[in-house]
Amino acid sequence: MIPTTAKTAQPDRPAPGKIGGDGRARAAELQAANINPRTGLATDYLNHFNEAIMLLEMVPDMPECAEDFLGWQPLSYRDHFTASNFRARDLAIEAYESADERIRAEFDKITSAMTSILAAVGAAMREALAQDHIRTARAKGLRERIVVWRHALVNAMLPILTVSGTALGALLGGSVAVERAFGVPGLGLALVFAVAERDWMLIQNLVLLYGTIFVLINLVIDVSYGWFDPRIRYQ
Repeated sequence: MIPTTAKTAQPDRPAPGKIGGDGRARAAELQAANINPRTGLATDYLNHFNEAIMLLEMVPDMPECAEDFLGWQPLSYRDHFTASNFRARDLAIEAYESADERIRAEFDKITSAMTSILAAVGAAMREALAQDHIRTARAKGLRERIVVWRHALVNAMLPILTVSGTALGALLGGSVAVERAFGVPGLGLALVFAVAERDWMLIQNLVLLYGTIFVLINLVIDVSYGWFDPRIRYQ
């Protein structure tokens, strides 16, 4: 007699739209909390980056925002919702942790690129504000708006441009995954449908367009080096 071993049923990892009962009820619960039921991602996390971008945009008119921007710290998805007043933060964390790993990986890749750009801006501005010519400008009685915008930020642009060029390339490629995950109509979603339907002509055109955009971005950044730093000259 061949002994048999009872197999313990291992529950499958539930998808964001199937947790805790009926899938339709779960999807409605996620939608009510502004969480995408297909991906398990809450767009409220992007407000964490929008806060830093808005502070940076307000620096020309409100120089005191520069200190707030320099005090901004990047947070992970879980840390953001743990520290926020999001009304369904526990649900958002739960849905994210049960989301498809590929979607999470692409989403984390894009947010890492955004974090690297903002961190580079903050580090460059801190270094620029610590320079002797900034202290001299303040000692001469220049307004803080002119000191921060005309002297500090302009001199901090070179490392920012370098990081932005690399990160924008990653964001351009990540747009395919983001549009697919959130169902946003765009070039990325069109490329996904073209691959699924084997529309080779459309695939070639979209790849050519993406390549052209990437080359133009790098060209603009290279030319910007000479505009921000007159010591750089192109022969």
